[in-house]
Amino acid sequence: TLSSATSSVSLTGMDSTYKSYKIIGSDITLASSDNYFFRFINSSGDLTGSSYFGVIDGAYRPYNSEAVFNKSANINSSYGRVQNFDPSTNATNGSSFEMIIPNPSNSTTYPYCFGSVGWSGSNGTYMVAGAITGVKFYGNGSVNTSTGTFALYGIKG
Repeated sequence: TLSSATSSVSLTGMDSTYKSYKIIGSDITLASSDNYFFRFINSSGDLTGSSYFGVIDGAYRPYNSEAVFNKSANINSSYGRVQNFDPSTNATNGSSFEMIIPNPSNSTTYPYCFGSVGWSGSNGTYMVAGAITGVKFYGNGSVNTSTGTFALYGIKG
């Protein structure tokens, strides 16, 4: 649980103890409105190569206007996207997400994740090559995460 603004939140400890892992982020706000990204972590640190591919599909309704349906792709990027919409900077309008990471310790397949995002109602699937040991969440550029609670769960498969 964050008590002050931070540039990133890293959750580590993923290993072969559990077949899958689940992360729940709740009540998240950013210091300024922007997208929210993630990178997988392995034994050497953040995976930053241009091997992140993903699809985001969702809908949202901006204040006082019609519903907007948004599909976007993340191709050859050095990060994955948690969502493709600007979350609130107001702590009373915190955003949430769930991310499931199946079999992160398998070094012969491409690790990936999928989940749901509460601030935009979107779902996404992301892939990157190699085994992972954790996930780091961060704002774009120098944008800090102002509030939030992150939890990592192991799921026996």
